[in-house]
Amino acid sequence: TVSPCATVPGLQMWNLDRMLWTDVESDASPLHFSVFAGETLGYLTNGLIQAPLHRVPATVVADEASRRMSMPYFLRARPEACLNPTRSADVAPLTVRDLMEERIFKSRPWRRESCATPDY
Repeated sequence: TVSPCATVPGLQMWNLDRMLWTDVESDASPLHFSVFAGETLGYLTNGLIQAPLHRVPATVVADEASRRMSMPYFLRARPEACLNPTRSADVAPLTVRDLMEERIFKSRPWRRESCATPDY
């Protein structure tokens, strides 16, 4: 994911070392942008590169006078693409769709069952 700084700072990422939310955009200029890995890259690297837990708190977007706008770009693999992080014939092929639906979406406590098409 590539995310230029939003019109109002608010993006936070969970800092595992300090066990707290860290502001990402507070000291950035409008020319800066954030780049972070997604779940598929985490799977392909066997967890070496991990997707960060991130959020924009509701308090940031509550002020009507200064609405926050962000325009992230998500680079995604095709849902039918096969993933094999070990390049081993012993490992059953896994598609991006299977990874997202079976391993990612169902393991996130904040995700709810929905009839909407998943955002791979």
